[in-house]
This record gives sequence, structure tokens and C-alpha cells, in this order.
Amino acid sequence: MRLPHKGPLTDVEQVKQMVDLFMEAGFTYFDTAFVYAGSEAVIRKALVERYPRASYTLATKLNAFLMAPTEKAAKRQFDTSLERTGARRAWKSDRGRS
Repeated sequence: MRLPHKGPLTDVEQVKQMVDLFMEAGFTYFDTAFVYAGSEAVIRKALVERYPRASYTLATKLNAFLMAPTEKAAKRQFDTSLERTGARRAWKSDRGRS
């Protein structure tokens, strides 16, 4: 899905409304990607910081062909995605870890 914008920036408040409607309708799968400009940070604000981790599935994709030609580069890209989405923190907090 293309995220709505206000000028050059993603409209986070509208994305929050979209996430709420999606969740209320019973849908729980969200997809983003390392190369979707700003989408991982927006999904963090609209979903990860607002809903319990067990209530949704979040997928992201690596750009392995162009940006992660080695295992080390792929792991670095994956770690960056975990930080951008806040998924690492959400996963740990649901399990009582810090």
C-alpha cells in the first residue's frame, strides 16, 4: 500500500487511523520493506508502539540483491529493519526482556 502524505512527509496520523480500521476489521498482517522510504518508522509509530505485539504479524523484506550481497550485509540490513520498526523492542518486552 502507498502511504498517505502531507506534503513531502508521510501522514502518520492518517496511517494510525488506517491501522486502527484494519485491526478493527480483524486483519492483522502488515508488510513493509527496508527500501520503502520511511515506511518502517511509520509502522513503528502507527502499529508497533500502539498495539500489543501478539495482536499482529509484521513482515519486512531485505533488498538482498542490491544492498546485501553478503550474509554480513544481510544481517546488518535486518538489524536496521528491527530497529526502524521497533520490532526487536516489542518482541523483548512481551517476553519480559530488556
